[in-house]
Amino acid sequence: MSLQFIFGNSGSGKSRCLYQNIIEDSMRHPKKNYLVLVPEQFTMQTQKTIVSMHPDGGILNIDVLSFQRLAYRIFEETGGELRPLLSETGKTLVLQRIAQEQEKNLKVLGQNLKRHGAVAKMKSLVSELMQYQVTGEDLELWRERAKGKPLLALKLQDIGCIYQAFEEYLRDSYVTPEPWAMPGYDSDVIMAAGAFVQGSSIELSADAPIKPPYAVYFQGGLTWTHAKLGILKSLQGMIDAGVVSMDRIRELL
Repeated sequence: MSLQFIFGNSGSGKSRCLYQNIIEDSMRHPKKNYLVLVPEQFTMQTQKTIVSMHPDGGILNIDVLSFQRLAYRIFEETGGELRPLLSETGKTLVLQRIAQEQEKNLKVLGQNLKRHGAVAKMKSLVSELMQYQVTGEDLELWRERAKGKPLLALKLQDIGCIYQAFEEYLRDSYVTPEPWAMPGYDSDVIMAAGAFVQGSSIELSADAPIKPPYAVYFQGGLTWTHAKLGILKSLQGMIDAGVVSMDRIRELL
């Protein structure tokens, strides 16, 4: 397995280079299947572009998928329970309800969450915590370390209260677009919404969805920080599995 990075400014031809590599490789290996993972809103455009670039004017062993369609493909292959997907609006409504129920337990954020836009900001924070796999124990540890800063400690306590209530509400009811334990997999698999979600590069660390021979191309990341984290976690997994070595990575860099 080789590891290749394609760098360049916006509009410099990175996508076209990637598509051309996929087409050429798929023609050399017609029995091998290729997956191109893109945001939901770009699946049709990407497929159209690849078809127009292909010398045969069609693609037989290249699938253009979003992460949501990839998730359905996984369940077609493995089976398992598919709980309802909680949308971004649904998450906001759930957190609004939790804020009302937990108001008496919130020392600092109780009244602030009644302000316009406050619940939406809390939703973004909760999503970030889940994407970075922060647990309630982590929040409690941070609160203990912040005892010298009473206001910060109280805020962390309130966030931990909301975060725990949110996890308990979802435990047996919904799937959210965050890394989640799926039946039949020894690592978390993400169920993405109909577009890129904040931190969507975490999909890079998901377990292989379909048995080989498959080549998967991943394009883009929402922010530099999340893309960097996804690449580092993927590299670490490849190093642990013995697929690549640090000496080889240093040579590439």
